[in-house]
Amino acid sequence: MTKFIQLFVSALFLTLVLFILPGCEKPTTTPELEEPVIHSSFSILNTDTSNSTVLVKLTWASEHASSVSLDGATVKLNGDTTVSQNTNTTKVYTFVGTGKDGKTKISFPLKVFIPDGVKVPTLSIITKYNGQITDTLPIGGGQIEVNCIFENGILELNGVQYFTSPTPFVFTINENKTYVFKVVGIGGTVEKQLNIIVKQPLPPTALELYMVGSWKKTVIYQSTISKDGPWTNTGIDFTIPCQPHSRWTFNLSPEKRCFVDRGISCSEIGFFDFPWSVNPDNTLNGVSPQRTIIEWGEGTLVLEYEDTNIEWDEVHKIWVNNPEWTKTVLVPVIN
Repeated sequence: MTKFIQLFVSALFLTLVLFILPGCEKPTTTPELEEPVIHSSFSILNTDTSNSTVLVKLTWASEHASSVSLDGATVKLNGDTTVSQNTNTTKVYTFVGTGKDGKTKISFPLKVFIPDGVKVPTLSIITKYNGQITDTLPIGGGQIEVNCIFENGILELNGVQYFTSPTPFVFTINENKTYVFKVVGIGGTVEKQLNIIVKQPLPPTALELYMVGSWKKTVIYQSTISKDGPWTNTGIDFTIPCQPHSRWTFNLSPEKRCFVDRGISCSEIGFFDFPWSVNPDNTLNGVSPQRTIIEWGEGTLVLEYEDTNIEWDEVHKIWVNNPEWTKTVLVPVIN
């Protein structure tokens, strides 16, 4: 029995020695390789009217990669692109990611299959401002009407679904805005991005800066011969208070706007106003007929425009349109 115990203890001691001795050396570890990883997905964006071609949006994201290529062309490490593909055919897309620990290549075949009788969703968007088709709002913004016409799916905007086409929207916008509309159906997903632009004011020109403030009419000349005269004084006495449209006030802030009235003491009689700007050829935008600024400086502003004067022709017994030129001289209002 004693011999058995001695043998067991000796064996145990030998085992411990064999187990412990290797532990005296520092273990070596192999660093983990960080091979490039690429994740990819796709979605159908649009189709043509024949349903034979689709626009496919490819999206990818990479890890541990210093460069990524798609079908041999260098692309961003993370991004998306739109490609055209025929339906019911297979196309292979190949991504290659390169990093410090190697290279990864992934290829995936994509077949956009549309069963017979299944139609791909369609979406068209019409935007209007003041009844005019446009996606651009004036300076300061405003309300824009958006009409979505869709088929073969359900319209989605910001997670809300709409089932009836056309679906109208009215957005009040004072800065550039982007909306993403989707139509989701059995035949796929159509996605369209709508960018609404709000015009930004241009820096005022030297002439526009000169015009800022209030001006009053002093004399009006007319010519029925040509824009070069001869000119005839209309005889309107602007020293008499409250003459119609005798005062013009040009503002830059908060926006370019001109107020036309009879003067401070007569403001209750009525006025009109319009957004204004001056073109490079010195024509004044915003008022009809369009005026041209022919003289300015040294406390004077001279506007000229061409109009039509309808007169009765007694000889031929008809109404005739005769051209008429008007030149208005304004001076600053001194309070």
